[in-house]
Amino acid sequence: MFFFKTRAKANEKSSRSRMEVGGVVIQPVDEEDAGNELSCRRLAAVRFDRNHRLIGDLFSPAVVTDTRTVVAQNRMDMLRKQAQSLSAHQSKLEEELVKLEEIHREKKRQIEKGSEEFAENLKRAFLDGNAERPIAFITSGGTKVNLEKNCVRFIDNFSMGTRGAASADRQLAPLKARALLYLAAAVSDFYIEEEQIPTHKIQSGDGGLNLRLSLAPKAIDKIVNKLVPKAFIISFKLETDESILTSKARGALEKYKHQLVIGNILQTRKVHVVLVDAHNTEDIDLSQEQVKSGIEIEEKIIAKIKERHIAFMKGQ
Repeated sequence: MFFFKTRAKANEKSSRSRMEVGGVVIQPVDEEDAGNELSCRRLAAVRFDRNHRLIGDLFSPAVVTDTRTVVAQNRMDMLRKQAQSLSAHQSKLEEELVKLEEIHREKKRQIEKGSEEFAENLKRAFLDGNAERPIAFITSGGTKVNLEKNCVRFIDNFSMGTRGAASADRQLAPLKARALLYLAAAVSDFYIEEEQIPTHKIQSGDGGLNLRLSLAPKAIDKIVNKLVPKAFIISFKLETDESILTSKARGALEKYKHQLVIGNILQTRKVHVVLVDAHNTEDIDLSQEQVKSGIEIEEKIIAKIKERHIAFMKGQ
């Protein structure tokens, strides 16, 4: 009986001496160790209580509002200030860029205005200083019609620009009139409208090719009626059928109201041309001897044009 009472008392004491806190089993200080400052149990209990309070303070909402440490919070504050500084710096740079762009636009306007004024003054000085000097304007060479926007193929004509170049070499400038237009360029009669031109190379694997060519507007109409209506204007007419050459030349004179058409046949253009005006025709030929000696037909053409041009200016 005594044994069981003693065991029960020991179990009760053991139960009182063990306490579970947050999953940790704590052995409280016994009554006999409470007054002993050097007791191991007492020191352990004091250390536990201190650590438990520190942990509680660390995770208390009243001390730290979130899981970030004080160091992390300071770092975030510093980064936020840096971001604000960079944003302000970017705004200043954008303002400077706007100012620079405006300065650039203003200088560009001044340069363009100055260039236009310079060109106008140069033109005026040239015209005023050459009031009695003859001026010749010559177009020459062939033209081509692109079949693609990124052009690989095009429609061309045979003109190499030799007639205009040779005529310029024969010094049209010494004429006694103010202006003469010598339109020797072989301008294409047909072209492909912009919306009809493919962007890239036409592929041969797609089969046959059908082209729709539109009639090109005639620049001579604007030249005669708007740009230089008082000038002596000469155009060229090339044919392969000699029987229609003169009638085609006269048709151009009637349509555009200019002064002279120089007609030539493809096969004989180097040795024979015909001058066609509103009333008469005049043939110009090179002999075999002249061809062998290196004389070009343009030399004779220019001599005749000088005569007609002077007569034209006297009649104005």
